Amino acid sequence: AVSFNMTIERSALHIPNTTIDESFGWGQEKYMTMMSARPRLIREKLEQGLHLIFTDVDTVWQHSPLPYFVNATTNPIPRQHEYHMFNSMDPRRVRCGGFWASVSTEPTIRFATAWEYRMKKKPGHNQPVFNMVLNGMLEPKVKDYPLPVPVFANGRYFENRATKRKRLIPNLVMIHFNKRTGYDEKKKIMAEHGFWVMDGDKEKKHQMQPEHKQNATSGNVLQNTTIQTNDNTS
Repeated sequence: AVSFNMTIERSALHIPNTTIDESFGWGQEKYMTMMSARPRLIREKLEQGLHLIFTDVDTVWQHSPLPYFVNATTNPIPRQHEYHMFNSMDPRRVRCGGFWASVSTEPTIRFATAWEYRMKKKPGHNQPVFNMVLNGMLEPKVKDYPLPVPVFANGRYFENRATKRKRLIPNLVMIHFNKRTGYDEKKKIMAEHGFWVMDGDKEKKHQMQPEHKQNATSGNVLQNTTIQTNDNTS
């Protein structure tokens, strides 16, 4: 078994004088400010030698994703041994900035630095710049691994395919409800399929599958991992 330390941080808490409210809706000025701050926070964590998982708050984890990410020093899965980054995918094979993992390495720090620089020059949606910088990097490039969509599902796959074949849903490690926009719409689709676990102050029981709980503390995991969460649900 591999021991590891993990912390969870809300990325919006790093923006001075910030209270998350409806003014952070998708596409609004405060939303763009939060998106533009993301690369700096990620760069800082990677420079501290921390491996990182970034996840938007509109994702659901049914199982531990850790066995899919590996530090080359910890019992590597052969096909993933040489990878620096693991990306969930949007339709048309576009890397999604809303769920991904990175090992702290020189190439990934260079990537985060370049991403931050581009976002400072022109604040806005971070995902197009995320993809542009990764695609345009010179050597040493970040070697990124596309996570399989039938396991790390984007919203379109979940709604258009998995919900029509119910047997597919239990095998999904992560579901990103990014087909919907707005808090109410995201809450609605999550609740329809039993993934909304908070109702006011009453917490409903929703636990990680037991067989995958064990995987989260043994085998192919990243050590000294920090999870950054994006608070925006729009």
